[in-house]
Amino acid sequence: MIEDYTAWRFWFDAAQLAGTIAIGVYVWWDRRKKTTEKRFSALEEMVSGHAVSIKTINDAKKKKDGDCDKRLQRITDLEKDVHHLPSRQELTELSGKIGTLTEKLGTLDGRLSGINRAVDLLNQHHLRTD
Repeated sequence: MIEDYTAWRFWFDAAQLAGTIAIGVYVWWDRRKKTTEKRFSALEEMVSGHAVSIKTINDAKKKKDGDCDKRLQRITDLEKDVHHLPSRQELTELSGKIGTLTEKLGTLDGRLSGINRAVDLLNQHHLRTD
């Protein structure tokens, strides 16, 4: 029976060794898992912090794009308005025509003054003769 006891003792020690190795592997695996979870948690916190920054950047970009679109529309409207303005040559021609009209109006003013004086003289003559 002592021989059986030795065999049982050997297998009990072997099982105990296997159990200790299994517990060691489990502890090693569990600590590795916890370390990985901590690293992932840290990464998630960092990413969530960057998500706020990215949202802020996207909002600023949308605002900038909206402002750019408004300015582009204003520039387009101004270009349309400027396109319809007369050119330098047309303004020069217009200035010459206005100068000519001014001279003609001066001449007409002189003639009308003369005609007005003649009419006044005729009225005075008719008033005296009546």
